[in-house]
Amino acid sequence: MNRKYSKFYVFCCVTLFILLVPFCLLRMISFDLQTLFAWAESTASFQVDIVVPEQCNSAAELSGGTILEADKNDTHTLFSGNNSVKINTPKDFYSEDIEYIGCLYVNDYFSSQKPAPLGRNFIGKTYEFFFFDLNGNEVTTLLNPVTFIFTYTNADVSGIDENTIAPYYWNSNNSSWQLITGATIDITNNKITFSMISSAAIALFGEPLEEGREEKEEQSKSTKKSKSKSSSTLSTGECNDDGIIDFRDLSIMLYWFGKSSEEASCSDLNDDGKINYIDVSILLYRWGK
Repeated sequence: MNRKYSKFYVFCCVTLFILLVPFCLLRMISFDLQTLFAWAESTASFQVDIVVPEQCNSAAELSGGTILEADKNDTHTLFSGNNSVKINTPKDFYSEDIEYIGCLYVNDYFSSQKPAPLGRNFIGKTYEFFFFDLNGNEVTTLLNPVTFIFTYTNADVSGIDENTIAPYYWNSNNSSWQLITGATIDITNNKITFSMISSAAIALFGEPLEEGREEKEEQSKSTKKSKSKSSSTLSTGECNDDGIIDFRDLSIMLYWFGKSSEEASCSDLNDDGKINYIDVSILLYRWGK
């Protein structure tokens, strides 16, 4: 009789253990997520004082830098958001690793001292880029060109014939803007790609639309955007182009947490127009992929 009750007791204990373990695990996961979300909310409102590099004018809206490694192909994002800048470096673009510093200014920053070419308007932001070796000496010319990818917004090209947009660099020898040849423009995704072999001030310029053409151009652009969005997939959350979803992508998402996706569309994983808990959950599901 006691043996029978002993078996029943063991059965009850085992059953209770099987039921409690998943429950405890779920409680632990829930607690961890709640802690993460609470931290994300506190981080979202945290403001960082930007230290402007001495190469940039104090009027710079944004500035930053990174080390470019000469022995490999690489991609770096200097500025993210609506007016992002990416730089692709080929292997052996220079004989050694160098520092790359960029300064981002408002649209009309150069307008007084470096006026736009005749018949053209400034498009989006304006930039200055510098290269230095690791001893602090400026590198004026690279061994091989590096590729820049600029983005702009629809508002930046309001009243502009988008097919005329082109990048220019400031030639200090003759004090004029010079066309950067070989550039390609992606009107659908608001991107322009070009190559440079030296540091310089860079700006995008475009010709104003002829009277009566602006409305037609806007309608055409709206149609292209609609088609592109319907045929594209949602963002994967891989924001820094290193090929894997990890802490770097989570850090970028948490920086934009609580803000609109217009500022960081790569972190809006469910395309609802904002960066929130849902996007964090999706990113964690894709972790390591």
